[in-house]
Amino acid sequence: MLPAALPSSPWPAEEDPRGAPLRVAEVALDLPRPAMGSRPWSAGFHYRLPSELAELARPGQAVWVPFGRRELSGLILDIGPSSPVERLRDVAAIIDPLPFLDRRDIDLARWMAEWTLAPLFDCLRLFLPPGGLPQVEEVYRRSGRRPHAEELRDLPPPAMQLLGLLQGHSEITAAALAAEGLRQPQLAAGPLLRAGLISQELRLSPLRLAPRKLALIEGPLTEASDLDALLAGLRPHPKADLLALLRQSRQLPLTIEVALDSCAAKRADLRVLEKAGLVAVTAASSRGEPARPSALTSGAGSPELLSAERRYRRTAGHVQALAALTALGGRVEERDLLRLPGVTAKVLGELRAWRLVDRLEAAAWRDPLVGQAIVQDEAWPLTPEQAAAWARLEPLLDQSLTGAAPPPILIRGVTGSGKTELYLRAIARVLAAGRQAVVLVPEIALTPQSLRRFAARFPGRVGVWHSRLSAGERADTWRRAREGLLDVIVGSRSAVLAPLPRLGLLVVDECHAGSYKQGQSPRYHAIDVARERAIRYGATLILGSATPTVEQTWEAEAGRMLGLTLANRVDQGAGEGLPPVRVIDMRAELKAGNTGLFSEALSDALAATLAAGEQAILFLNRRGSASYVFCRDCGESMRCPHCRVPLTWHQGAARLICHHCNHRAISPSMCPNCASGRIRHFGAGTERVEEAARRAHPSARILRWDADTTAHKGAHEAILATFVAGEADVLVGTQMIAKGLDLPRVTLVGIVSADTGLHFPDFRSAEQAFQLLTQVAGRAGRGEAGGQVILQTYQPEHPAILFAAAHDYPGFYRQELAFRRALGYPPFSRLTRLLYVTDGGPRAAEAAARKLAEQLTAAIRRLGLADTNLIGPAPAYFERMGGHTRWQILLRAPDPHTLLATCPPGPGWRVDVDAVDLL
Repeated sequence: MLPAALPSSPWPAEEDPRGAPLRVAEVALDLPRPAMGSRPWSAGFHYRLPSELAELARPGQAVWVPFGRRELSGLILDIGPSSPVERLRDVAAIIDPLPFLDRRDIDLARWMAEWTLAPLFDCLRLFLPPGGLPQVEEVYRRSGRRPHAEELRDLPPPAMQLLGLLQGHSEITAAALAAEGLRQPQLAAGPLLRAGLISQELRLSPLRLAPRKLALIEGPLTEASDLDALLAGLRPHPKADLLALLRQSRQLPLTIEVALDSCAAKRADLRVLEKAGLVAVTAASSRGEPARPSALTSGAGSPELLSAERRYRRTAGHVQALAALTALGGRVEERDLLRLPGVTAKVLGELRAWRLVDRLEAAAWRDPLVGQAIVQDEAWPLTPEQAAAWARLEPLLDQSLTGAAPPPILIRGVTGSGKTELYLRAIARVLAAGRQAVVLVPEIALTPQSLRRFAARFPGRVGVWHSRLSAGERADTWRRAREGLLDVIVGSRSAVLAPLPRLGLLVVDECHAGSYKQGQSPRYHAIDVARERAIRYGATLILGSATPTVEQTWEAEAGRMLGLTLANRVDQGAGEGLPPVRVIDMRAELKAGNTGLFSEALSDALAATLAAGEQAILFLNRRGSASYVFCRDCGESMRCPHCRVPLTWHQGAARLICHHCNHRAISPSMCPNCASGRIRHFGAGTERVEEAARRAHPSARILRWDADTTAHKGAHEAILATFVAGEADVLVGTQMIAKGLDLPRVTLVGIVSADTGLHFPDFRSAEQAFQLLTQVAGRAGRGEAGGQVILQTYQPEHPAILFAAAHDYPGFYRQELAFRRALGYPPFSRLTRLLYVTDGGPRAAEAAARKLAEQLTAAIRRLGLADTNLIGPAPAYFERMGGHTRWQILLRAPDPHTLLATCPPGPGWRVDVDAVDLL
């Protein structure tokens, strides 16, 4: 019988049958949802804590527990004095005495599981270091007893196979046995364990992301002023001793007999030194002078004698290492010393053996900020508008420092209005009170610039957190945060759960961005999690954007958030405000005979910008060279065989590429449907924009910034640094360049096509287009020279384009809110997406979707949920993706959990509560 979930109510005290007070641990295990049975989403299994572990166990610790025939690692969620289960199994061991989570984060993970309808361990995993919990591995060893022949005859084949695999090995793990084809090692080991032929041990697997150790050499450990004299006593050498005697003696010449006796040297040693020109032997007597003994003098200068002495003793490397240690403060990385001439591992080993140096180990943090030139920054003076916003923000920060979370704060500030300076002041406030902060940015592309701003204001206290870090960098950032070595974390969505125990502030910049919603289980929204975490930590939550979502502004108007507005730029520039936007009707351009990508206005503006030595941005939110490739005779388009979406032509890769599953194909020369050779490319992407700009301006330095040019680590930083340094004139890019970047030299933004995404079958398409156009327009005119925006469109009358061109967020918001109210869309309801994904084809997907729709409809009637209704079922916009067929149902309800708790979707269904992506 499997352990049941612990009750949420206080536990009455019970007693272990063995007489001791019962201590029960609720443990979360990494199991698929079916294995959890009917337990609530936020519940775990429970186990008895044996007496030797009862006083050591704490919530948040990792433990080993038995589950079926296996031993699994899990996390303690809670500890109590009772259990409704009669027969409990014992917790086997505590893996790590230091908890991975505290009670607040355990409570937050439970909330996430219930809110997103995701398995609890999927939520807990987000709080764990990269690599997850240490895993338990079973190890088998042969005993010293030799088996009898009759014992071997009675063993089943799997046991005989295990014995055979142990031949020649001191031990073997269960994973290695499985790799050799022994599928159930535990069953095979049973007869051998009972017979005493093998032994079994459980141990932790080696960490996949173990901390990297740094080897340091410390010394010199002696106070001797003459290191050469010290080394001479440790490594005597007759030739070297002769040279030392000559170098140190003040009474020259020395008699040969005295010198040889003092150094235990021989005449042969003397002849070698004389031949090398290092010593000279004077004659025994001179004509007309009295006889005198033979004597030695120096044949070279003192530095040459010292160099030769070290060479004979073989101590040149030793002296080099000791001198470097002295010059560098007595502690140097071992690898740095080994780079010095003559310093080898043997040299350092001898210095350690002679007790002249010591070797230490320290944690070597893999820090992505190491090596970056960051100049410390001071707080900037506030404008009157910023000062007014700060006057309202400051008391709320002080309130949170007492442990009471204030309401969330929404700062709607136009691009360049100085929102970041308010973030920095808020962070400084909480750091001064001994607390910590998290700053979220929506795009990895924004992280380098954001990092420099925050690292410059808080040097040595900032860590970075995003998916482009190496696994080791992410693991070390997690450890440094957990150990209190970092006070500010700047990163993308997952940084909201960074292990900062003294969290006092969460900042979500560009809070309108859809990238804050997680696409896989658990499908959480970082802002929802930030709000809940702020409540549990007594922290302040600040959201900021030039274009908040309709839902966010509506919450501020309803009093659920404090709304602050920054309507003006900090530095208005020559344009005295936001840059003017000129809308170009591309239909008129076509009538005038212009079939190119650039209108006459954009071409002239780009030429003038380059002639003035200024910078320009050309924006098109589509990568590649052509949107799709088709046959002009039969209309057949080249589609992905797995996703059934048009393939995009990429000139650089000379391939047709699917932007969903990365399927690649060669562009056909003949139509696969009708064998026509009239294959044409249609549409445009950033590659084609770059190509057109190069043709028009061959001498211009042009960069492209999209997913194709930033596939490798460090690409975002390199492109941004090149452009900011003025080493490029034109930046061509997708939405990566639209958000948050501060590029004061840019005086022209050309929006090549404003129509992309305007008519997707999503009620948010107009809002998303407005946000994107407003954001990218805001990249212009942020410097003293001012700027302008050229917006090209085939639909100049579309409201999203009209409001974006006028920089009129309030006007767009009022119109969009009226549309949402009329149709019952968020914020006037909540929208949950139920997506069915199957390999069974369209008929199977449709049948499953219609069956669930019928069940939900019946449950709605039975529960009397008048405000709840369904949209669909219907094929998803991308009906085929990655070889899978997809159908969906949209559930519109004030509270979707009420219905889904009664009628939960079965296997194959993906539930996205408060969905952002409906395609």
